[in-house]
Amino acid sequence: MEQLWLQIQGWIHSPYAPLAIPVAIVLFILFLRSRRAMEESRQKMKENAASMGMEYTAPKGQGVAIGVGIGAGRASISEGAHTFTGKTNGVEWTVKSVVLAEAGTHSGNRMGKQYTRWSSEDFKAKGQDYLILMDLPENMKKELQAQPKAPAGTGFLATMANKMATMAFNMYANGYFGKSQMEGTVFDQTHRQYWPTGAFAENYMVFSSNESFSKKLLDADTMEFILKNRPFEFSFLINSNGIMASCPLFVIEPEKIQTISKFCSELANKIKKG
Repeated sequence: MEQLWLQIQGWIHSPYAPLAIPVAIVLFILFLRSRRAMEESRQKMKENAASMGMEYTAPKGQGVAIGVGIGAGRASISEGAHTFTGKTNGVEWTVKSVVLAEAGTHSGNRMGKQYTRWSSEDFKAKGQDYLILMDLPENMKKELQAQPKAPAGTGFLATMANKMATMAFNMYANGYFGKSQMEGTVFDQTHRQYWPTGAFAENYMVFSSNESFSKKLLDADTMEFILKNRPFEFSFLINSNGIMASCPLFVIEPEKIQTISKFCSELANKIKKG
């Protein structure tokens, strides 16, 4: 609204001043329609989520309306964090689906940064124990899997190589899971676990504070469950802050949120038994 008012003020002091009032009226009417459509969309989302046993909270404020595909059509979604909460298979969870407008774009234009994160505090690792399952992008699978083990020793080259790799993996982890969820986790390139083999190793890089912790949580049944049932290409983090599954997609449909939560809660229960 503030941006619209600044535009109108500019027109008033321009050669097009006679057109300012009718143009302003049209823009104001369009603004009101857009706002009403946004409110109706939020209310419908809330009702659909409630019918599935979830609670939906829209982003604060109006935000920028971004055109996104929903089902067979398109809808305007307010940018920001769309939050779902619920309890599935005895596991309390929160899903944050975040979408931001592409830099320099306006209402109705393309999405920029986006991600969906499922999290739960039903299981927490002790101390600095952690497990990260890093989903491998299709175009990077061969390259990353071919990487040799971290250089051994304390020489200058080995130390620099490990520092650079650790920095890159930390940027990945912070981007996927958020700095607050990574807090307290010492994530190091030398913590990569090479014991998983077969299809799981082809899809995930495994990092853990120690091998025994990773093997305790990742038995053959759990790895098979992840590969066969994951609804999206999730990466996973388990540490003292809880469990998180994250993917670089904006998922907003309540039906898909329900599917994600069913999968993640089942996974959480398997991990708790580990």
